[in-house]
Amino acid sequence: FIPYSIEVAQDYPGVADEMSTLLNQGFVDLLAKKTCVGSGSGEPTGIFTTLANQTNSPSHITVTTVGTLGAVDVRKAWMTLPERYRPRATWVYSPSVDGTIRAFANAASGLALADFTVDLTKNGVDVLMGRPVVVTDYAPQFTGTTGAANIAVIGDFSNFLVVQRAGM
Repeated sequence: FIPYSIEVAQDYPGVADEMSTLLNQGFVDLLAKKTCVGSGSGEPTGIFTTLANQTNSPSHITVTTVGTLGAVDVRKAWMTLPERYRPRATWVYSPSVDGTIRAFANAASGLALADFTVDLTKNGVDVLMGRPVVVTDYAPQFTGTTGAANIAVIGDFSNFLVVQRAGM
């Protein structure tokens, strides 16, 4: 609810539309954050939160070198994903994970350009292992920690539903 006077509406005829746009963007941002890292207590349970609570394999991939993300780890995550989910799979991770993966080819660490393709001069969709990538600030950042951390998700989101009840 945003109160405003009749005078404001007369001086700025588009104020209601502007406020509607502002509230809508706030809702979209909140929904994006909660579907990534929501606690599940009075809010949605985010995908990264859900996976942090999973203890069974193959939900988690342990990196080859502690504190480092390498091309071999990306391939290991891809190969662990069951075959039936690969044709519709999507990667989800933060800009810091994206930057780390982009640096693989620069470091000649074994990630061929065919694995990660994007023309940095164009607005395109990043593709990793032939599947689209969603980069979001709401996913956990890659910090190089030596402890356990969920930093990327690969999976088929076609049955991932966001259900909301009607508001007032």
